[in-house]
Amino acid sequence: MNAATALFECLGGGVRGPRATGRWMRDWVAAGFRPPSRAPRPEGPPDPRGADPARWRLDRQAGPGEVRRAARWAAGARFDGRQRAAALDFLTDALAVGAARPPPGIVPEAAAAAILGAPASSDAARLWRPVGHRRAAGLAPAVLWNRLPGDALELHAGPEIAAAAVAAAERGGRTLGELLDALAAGAGISAWHRDLVGAALEDAGVHSPGALAAVSTAAAVSRLLGCGPRRMAAAMLRADRRMPIHPYRAFAEGATVKLAYGAWGQAVGLREALEIAAVGLRALPDTAAGSPPVRSGGEGRGFDEAKAAAAITALAFKRRPGSRALAPTFAALSAMPRFDPDRIASVEVETYPFSALLSSWADPDGGPIARQMHLPAAVALFLRTRFRGEPFRADAYRAWDPGVRSLARRVRVEARDFGNPEAPPGSRIRRARVRVTTRDGLVREAEANAGYAPPPPGALRTRFRELAGGSALKEPWTLAPDAPARDLFRAGEPGRSGR
Repeated sequence: MNAATALFECLGGGVRGPRATGRWMRDWVAAGFRPPSRAPRPEGPPDPRGADPARWRLDRQAGPGEVRRAARWAAGARFDGRQRAAALDFLTDALAVGAARPPPGIVPEAAAAAILGAPASSDAARLWRPVGHRRAAGLAPAVLWNRLPGDALELHAGPEIAAAAVAAAERGGRTLGELLDALAAGAGISAWHRDLVGAALEDAGVHSPGALAAVSTAAAVSRLLGCGPRRMAAAMLRADRRMPIHPYRAFAEGATVKLAYGAWGQAVGLREALEIAAVGLRALPDTAAGSPPVRSGGEGRGFDEAKAAAAITALAFKRRPGSRALAPTFAALSAMPRFDPDRIASVEVETYPFSALLSSWADPDGGPIARQMHLPAAVALFLRTRFRGEPFRADAYRAWDPGVRSLARRVRVEARDFGNPEAPPGSRIRRARVRVTTRDGLVREAEANAGYAPPPPGALRTRFRELAGGSALKEPWTLAPDAPARDLFRAGEPGRSGR
């Protein structure tokens, strides 16, 4: 079986139809994207192919009636200035990382250029492109392009919806304000969906943000298309049946295709919303029509409108790049003085159980993506970078020299419950306690929560200018809410014509 076929299988089917899948699979593999191995490592995460999908299917865990209730909210909810401001922060970060040149060693620039068909050295290798006059069939590739580099650079730990929502708003002539409302609605659907099935996905070895992208994107795009609650619910259910099952092994072993899942999930949700908007309501998936919901109890099972509306303002912004599972450990280390790595005898990390589990799955020899979730490697890299007085950036994960390896071997990780381990993923306490012992017997300890916080005033805008300067993008905060979303792109920067 060739690499493109293996990648397609790992993605769970992707966008339907041979023309919509085969060419892009071939392009991604030819550009150097490495899929997960066919045989998972015994010590790695579980293989989702052996799990029962009913445990995470939306129609089985919520039921069609609850989905329609969620869709009624998402289609008609009104958002205030604070919620729109949070959506603008989210959009600013997503646009910035989409326009950035991908950092070498995480997504090689030559690989990005190969997919774009552009010279690596040209400005055309920047990935965020306006969709221009693409026909509907050309939107999914644009979404894939625009999402491709984001994971390693993004600071927001939020829903996978931005690239598809921007494409739909641009193509549909929607305003910036309407785009922000759609992002807020998609964030609410994503938070509800994650509380509903996130634990089941994690137990099966599925990375929930990449897997849940299809449903939240279908909701956001349906709102922008004016589909109404019934068609939105149908799009959400159809997207749920076709969502890419994103295995943790896609990055536990360092496979660069990790970056594909959020993009592919967005493309799936976009396609379902576009199809239903174009042809009207179709039959819902079979299980929605004939199978009763499977109620397993626990928090977050019903749709809470107030909680959904607040989701966009509760969006977590990571202080440093990397897996969110690293955040509490980094926060604890930041509360200590700097240490010379050569003088450190040991580092003991007690962290919340899922963070420790992810770390145990990762193979740090696999590359930068795997090291973003492997706590000993990440701690070693963070301590060395901090001792040097340098900012901790995404490209720090590229280093894996003997000095870093030696320090990583001195880091011990243990799981500890800091709260209710049965709580939905979005409600768990993410905390870590770290003890550093030096070779001369000095001991320092610190304990911290995840360290998520809104960026300092102006920080996202400064970062946008650094990453997106010279690209086709305008600064989104300079546009009025009633400005067309397509005004995010400078005049004279047309998108490629659709195929």
